Amino acid sequence: MSEYWVSKKKYYCKYCEIYITDDAPSRRQHENGLRHQGNKERFVRGLYKASEKRKQDTEEEKREMARVEQVRALSLLCLLYSSVYPGCSSSFRTRCRLRHRTREFFSFFSTRRFLLSKTHRSAETF
Repeated sequence: MSEYWVSKKKYYCKYCEIYITDDAPSRRQHENGLRHQGNKERFVRGLYKASEKRKQDTEEEKREMARVEQVRALSLLCLLYSSVYPGCSSSFRTRCRLRHRTREFFSFFSTRRFLLSKTHRSAETF
């Protein structure tokens, strides 16, 4: 089987997206040309803009996640002060509601030092 015949080796310029003859004078002439230099600068600017856009997107995502966490915390606080825990007796209903909802709120954020004990406490602990 015969091999594929190639007259001269070609070089692909990724900035200009063209093939040129792969010898020193042709490559030097192409790389010193205005078209190649302009395309190279445009390519570098595109990389910079893409990285800036990526950085801006990640910052926006962080801000959005912080906003979602704030909304989640506020909704949990609304539950804390608006609903009644069904498993408590009527005499301790308000304090028990606060105790249970406070426990849910702080366990959600994994801050165990704010958790209350299982016994009913007085309102001064809140």
